Order: sequence, then structure tokens, then C-alpha cells
Amino acid sequence: EEQRRFNSSCPSFSCGKFRNINFPYSKRTHPECGFCLVDDCDKPVQKIQLGKDEPWLYVTSISQDRTVTLYDQVFQRHLDNRSCESFKNISLPSSPSISFEILSNLTLFKCPTILGNIPMSFNMSCDDSTIYYNHPDDDDLPSLPPHCSLIQLPVAVSKTRYASDLFDLLTGNFSLKVRPNWRARRQCIDCPSRGGGQCLINSKGYLQCSNRIVATDSYEKNHRVNIFRFLPRVRPDVT
Repeated sequence: EEQRRFNSSCPSFSCGKFRNINFPYSKRTHPECGFCLVDDCDKPVQKIQLGKDEPWLYVTSISQDRTVTLYDQVFQRHLDNRSCESFKNISLPSSPSISFEILSNLTLFKCPTILGNIPMSFNMSCDDSTIYYNHPDDDDLPSLPPHCSLIQLPVAVSKTRYASDLFDLLTGNFSLKVRPNWRARRQCIDCPSRGGGQCLINSKGYLQCSNRIVATDSYEKNHRVNIFRFLPRVRPDVT
């Protein structure tokens, strides 16, 4: 019955070259049907917004296995210009309702240059910081030093054997694993019957219909997404 309700209220849709798209994706005519808005359906390249107020990105693939391939034009421009602006975490929304994981990523430590050497395979100076990283195949990281920040950025799989040039190693074309909380789908269905409007994620990370009725029930309040399980393994300090 719930599946029939969802299929009736939120049918699968096509957008540009993509067919049979459904939750957690939506389009402008049915924004209440998902969190990720797909648009520019009548243009050669489609775009996607991963959450309300998130930047628009070009989308090159939407797979049935909940994988989406994106092109971040701004990030790629920074890489092409060999700009230190490249070394910032890509903004990906995360909430109890949905989270995203970069499928092929590289972990960097961005540290003040005055800290001195850190035991990682490669390093490069950028402005007043030093960027440390290992070969992409090596996910055994030292403990994050004080005053350093951990950054995860998409890596070009075809170039992982040539790790010495970090700007060439990273890429603005990358795939995400989309991890919706499937209980959230039922909450989204309820938005129209509770006054209409889009199923949104509020400032606390819970579902909220656009009429400001909080749609999240006690299940989601007790089943928050643990984003730390997506971080790489870090060796403990050895004393």
C-alpha cells in the first residue's frame, strides 16, 4: 500500500538522457518527492542540487545502484589553475535522512608549515600551509597532528599510479554513493497529506514539509547517520 501511494504521488521521471529516476531524486514539478533536485532536463547537460541551498553541479550519470557521477566545474578550475583553493573539503550535505560518500577519494592533511615534517609519502607547500598525503592505494594514515585539518577530495582513478603531482591526481569529475534513509521516503509521502509542499531537511537535520510541519518520527531521531564510518582508518598514537 505504501509503495502504491509513493508511485502514485511520486512517479518515476525522465530528465534529459536519464530515465526512470525516483527517490531520493526529484524534479521541479514534484519537488516533494526527494531531496536531490535534478534540472535542465531540456539541455544537453543536466544539473543536480544535492540539498536545499547546496550548489548546482553538472550530473553525468545517475545509476540504479544509488550512484551518481558529478562534475564540479569550480573545483576543476581550481585544479587546472593549480590554486591552493583546491584544498578544501567539497561541500556534501549529511543528515539523518541522507548522506553521500565520495567513492574514490584521497585523504590530505593540511598543516601549518611551521609544524615540520609529518610521516606521509608526499608533501607540497601551498601558501602558508603544507599538504601531506599518501599514495591513493595506501589508506593507513598516521594520527592527525594538532592544528592540522583532514581533507577528503576525489581522486582520478586512472592516474593513481602517478601521485607526485597532486593537482593532476585530483579531479572534478567524481562519483558519489547516495545513502538515503529509506524510512525517510515514507515521511516524504506524508508531506502532501499534511498540507502540501516539498520534503525538506531542516537546520537540525530532520525532515520537514515546506509548511514547517516536522515530518521526522521517533525512528529517525534514534537512528542518526554516523558519518564517521566513512572516514579513513587512522593509526592511533604510539607512545
